[in-house]
Amino acid sequence: MNSKKEKVHTNNFKEELSIAEKLIQEEKFEQALSLLEKMKNYDDDEFNDALAHNFFMLYSNTQSIVRGKNICRDLLPFSKIKEKASYKEIFEYLKDKNINLDIDTIKREIELLILKGLIFWKSKNNTIFFKI
Repeated sequence: MNSKKEKVHTNNFKEELSIAEKLIQEEKFEQALSLLEKMKNYDDDEFNDALAHNFFMLYSNTQSIVRGKNICRDLLPFSKIKEKASYKEIFEYLKDKNINLDIDTIKREIELLILKGLIFWKSKNNTIFFKI
């Protein structure tokens, strides 16, 4: 999982993964992500493929939820003063808000928020239309 490996038994890993899942169910996404980040440093040599797959799916989904939540939080005020913005403008705006993601990740996270019905913007030709 990472070059800085820490030994952990499979049962302990499963227990921590269960804790992360519980935190997610309680919508404590930042805490879950923090735990999952720590778990990335575990030596995965003794974990079976299914367990490693479950970890990476949970980690990826939680990371996306946290990123989407942060993007949404910081873009809402921006969306109230602009009718539309290019992803480059959004990238620069978010960078000023200490959200350091590449443009493709920002675009993907915004499109996921739109698909989930969490925001009602429109994405077309590398532009977000805030007011439809």
